[in-house]
Amino acid sequence: MTGVSECSQQRGNLKDNRYKQNELIIVMNSVANKFIKWSLVKDHFINEVIAYSQDITAKINTGELSILEAIGLLEEEIKSLK
Repeated sequence: MTGVSECSQQRGNLKDNRYKQNELIIVMNSVANKFIKWSLVKDHFINEVIAYSQDITAKINTGELSILEAIGLLEEEIKSLK
């Protein structure tokens, strides 16, 4: 039974991670639309945030980060953008 609850917890953590990545994109768009007027700067900002999010996903996939660590990093990034 422990394996089932661990799988369930893992799925829940993955879902939480996806929600945090979506929240990061929403906040990124809000910042970009409110404060960044020049398209090259705006494009660079968006590319950096997307690359950061993709890097976190890659580190989860390779086992460098746990899902909970990734969620923590995403929360920090969201907080810094807000």
